[in-house]
Amino acid sequence: LEKTVRPCVRMALTGRSSMVGQPPGWLRAAWDVRAMDFSRRDGNTVLHILAPMLGVAVPRVFEQQTLWEKAVRPNETALDLFAKLVDDVRAQSGSSDAYDEPLLQRLTGWQGLLQTKVKAVRLPSVAFMSPGAELDESVVVAARALSSRIPPPRQIRLVGKIDMVRWSTRSMAIRVEDGTEYRCAVI
Repeated sequence: LEKTVRPCVRMALTGRSSMVGQPPGWLRAAWDVRAMDFSRRDGNTVLHILAPMLGVAVPRVFEQQTLWEKAVRPNETALDLFAKLVDDVRAQSGSSDAYDEPLLQRLTGWQGLLQTKVKAVRLPSVAFMSPGAELDESVVVAARALSSRIPPPRQIRLVGKIDMVRWSTRSMAIRVEDGTEYRCAVI
């Protein structure tokens, strides 16, 4: 869980799921998810997980005005972001900002666990008060299919205006002539 939640949070807050070097302290606070206990309910194992709301864990990220509408909400947790990832992959949403190729590869790593006695992992969604997402074998298959459709990286020339740079998350947006904004990662 931790190995998928970390890049999921990084993706949501910075626009990419992996980076070289040590992550900043604020990012570690955002993905601090801890298993506290477990119990049995209706033949299922229930993990009791403690995950802080992102607005509490990393308030400075939400103090600065953002360009992207509701990309990440302060009342969400790392598990909510993971649930969004699972939902977008299940729907095979090709325009989702919830994943990149390395994160899809991380999601396919769940296949081994899901081929054993674990048939699915249900993720609650506290922020949206919805039933939550379910990670099962079909999500792994969808992640593999999405991963195969992602084109290889290439250099392009994008002409526009830098609308805002957020140093805290190493992200920015470029607004092109027709008004479209493209979210970018600052390398």
